[in-house]
Amino acid sequence: MKKILLIFISLIMIASSIFAGAPGVNPQNGGFGINMASTEYNFSIEEISQGQDSNITWENGDYSGKHTVALGGVWNMKSEFTVTEEGGWFSEDKGNWNNTECNVPMTITVNCPNGFFFESISNPGARRPFALLLILKESYSSSANQSGINTNGTQRLYLLQEGENVIKDIIYSYTKPRTEKVEESKYEYCQYQYMWFDLVLCLPYDENPNAPNGSYVSSSGNMIYNGRSYNLIEADDYSAVITITVEWNGQSAEVTIPLSGYYSANISSMDTTSSLSVRPMASASNLSINSMQGRQVDIANINFLSIAGNKYIIDEEGVRDHWVIDLSHSGGGYWVYRYPEKRRQPKYHMFLSASRNPFDSDPNGFRLVHRGASSSPMMEEYIGFDLRVTTNQTSNDSDKVVYDFDGTEAVTNNILPENAIYIPFKGFGGTGGTVWFAQYDATVSIIMDQQSAPTMKSGVYEEEVYVHIVTDGEENITTGDTIYR
Repeated sequence: MKKILLIFISLIMIASSIFAGAPGVNPQNGGFGINMASTEYNFSIEEISQGQDSNITWENGDYSGKHTVALGGVWNMKSEFTVTEEGGWFSEDKGNWNNTECNVPMTITVNCPNGFFFESISNPGARRPFALLLILKESYSSSANQSGINTNGTQRLYLLQEGENVIKDIIYSYTKPRTEKVEESKYEYCQYQYMWFDLVLCLPYDENPNAPNGSYVSSSGNMIYNGRSYNLIEADDYSAVITITVEWNGQSAEVTIPLSGYYSANISSMDTTSSLSVRPMASASNLSINSMQGRQVDIANINFLSIAGNKYIIDEEGVRDHWVIDLSHSGGGYWVYRYPEKRRQPKYHMFLSASRNPFDSDPNGFRLVHRGASSSPMMEEYIGFDLRVTTNQTSNDSDKVVYDFDGTEAVTNNILPENAIYIPFKGFGGTGGTVWFAQYDATVSIIMDQQSAPTMKSGVYEEEVYVHIVTDGEENITTGDTIYR
């Protein structure tokens, strides 16, 4: 095993591919390892007028990929012009424009189930507010999938925060379609329009008279925003789950991103490529041993995301594809070679156990133990249980995969448990090319053992469950795409 990840708060993503003439939304790198006390996300949000042309800056400059948590919009809206009279050059009085798609409004919704707050899972009272800035841009091109061409220099700015999480009726407004002569005898003109947005994280704050210079958080972890006080506790499990939905022309695309972060005077950064989110349900803290024995009860959601797969080309002989004329080059040109795109990426596996250390097995497995019991509880002071993990990647219940764990699982002599869950990388299209990530989304259920005798002692019973993500090296895969060089 080359690497072990033992993380308790992290990220999940359901990504949607971006197809021609359809909405799309993809995650970006800015959602990982966010410092809750950072001053680098303090964009000016108080004076934003929704939907007005604006440039977004913060005190140290423009926003960047570090601040961007998602990219979405509508791609390849098609405008067409057909000339109704033969002969002559293009004239708008000799034909008709069809801009129907460009006049269809886009709606963007951002939901955060616990409100627009980062919150520590281990310390629920420790939280800080956040906002999201949506920067809408527009462009057009004579070819599909070229959203970066002829980009509008202005941008519309929208603020998403608690109580304002929906933006409706966003309509393309940039330019009239460009025209090109396609055939001598028949004139058909078309152009592709794009409405696309960056979703930027903002961590607002007020000046704090008790904070040291260069910070807005006091030595005791206190911060202020909008006149209200918030207390931060040192932890690396701050999380905020956001679901972004883009609707257009009867279609929709959606991605769920559990943003992850930390607050610590001693930690300068977190893992910015992988993240795990374990979110207990209310039922997890209110189980009745008497009524639930032998029954399956949902108790938590598990979500994992990694963007650690890096693109590369394997050193092998390429296929000669085409000749490029270049008089400045020796021989008047050069050959371009075609290579299959391959990637090297970690092999992730997940398992649940009763042991904090993924290499040590707990022979007792999962069991709820009476809060007042000793390290060697009596039979009437504990009850065993299994955990069932059910994948959520399919809407068809009959296709869902189920994994059962009894808590004794561990990595032994570099051998994974037989029931470890393999998490492969997947690719989804986007404006910047294919986005590759390993993602797993599941529901955890508890199944208590049947207890016949003796009668159990009354009181509160508890158990800690550990979710381990391990890697056993790397693997090379061929994506099916082609690289030219």
